[in-house]
Amino acid sequence: IQYTSIIKLFLLPKLDEIHTMFVIGLDPPIRQGQTRYPFLVMQFVKDEETDVVLNIDEEVLNTQYDGKLEPKYEAPTYEVVSTLFKVLSQRKVTVPNKYRSHHSVSAVKCSMKANEGYLYPLEKCFLFIPKPTTFIPNVDIDNVIFSRVSGNLSTSRTFDLRFNMKSGVDYQFSSINREEYNNLESFIQSKGIKTSNEMNDDGAISYDQLDAELGEDDDDNEVLPPRRNRGGDFKDDMDIDEDSVDEDFQDGDTDSDVEEEFDENYAGGATSSEDD
Repeated sequence: IQYTSIIKLFLLPKLDEIHTMFVIGLDPPIRQGQTRYPFLVMQFVKDEETDVVLNIDEEVLNTQYDGKLEPKYEAPTYEVVSTLFKVLSQRKVTVPNKYRSHHSVSAVKCSMKANEGYLYPLEKCFLFIPKPTTFIPNVDIDNVIFSRVSGNLSTSRTFDLRFNMKSGVDYQFSSINREEYNNLESFIQSKGIKTSNEMNDDGAISYDQLDAELGEDDDDNEVLPPRRNRGGDFKDDMDIDEDSVDEDFQDGDTDSDVEEEFDENYAGGATSSEDD
């Protein structure tokens, strides 16, 4: 992989507070047979540290890399790897910034078709990981539609989210906890993206009405209090080595390890490519 093929870098806290995800966007994608992979996803244990000495002369570090690389690193592995990729590829590392879910984490758990994962609302895009990694730039979104998963809203505790793109393609995410609705809608609207709410069509009821109908004694409807934000916010599109990184990621639902490969029928965002 040539450094010039790297077009996007993302450093994302996994919601289990144990791992950190590093996502590399490639154009052109790497290929295995007839299948193209426009994204590589790495997973690191957050507390794992690395002690490494770069095999580069100090003079080269100062001249070719303008002193942006250190001759030796003793730091968390994800921090060392992301810094090296940032400097060598001359690309910024995008991290979560303003969005916080109902439980004060930087993503929402959902499904894309049969694949469970996490949707990260970032400042200039939405990113679904791990499989299939899907990149959705804000500038390419025509509108966003919130809709019900089941026909009977009074028994539904989840909703769907569909991104209709200007190109005519759409991306749908399902099984999103209904507690995430207000935060997601407010964030999307703050980006100037048009939204439509099918949950308030004729015959539908609001979430406040739903809470009242289900009653406070329904254990399944218990709303957990937001978790305390134990670390400083990440800054989207910031340079990792110039601003302090939030070493204490937010808690959330535990997910399985990252899949080693993506779907052959990948239909990602702007950086995706079709099979030959």
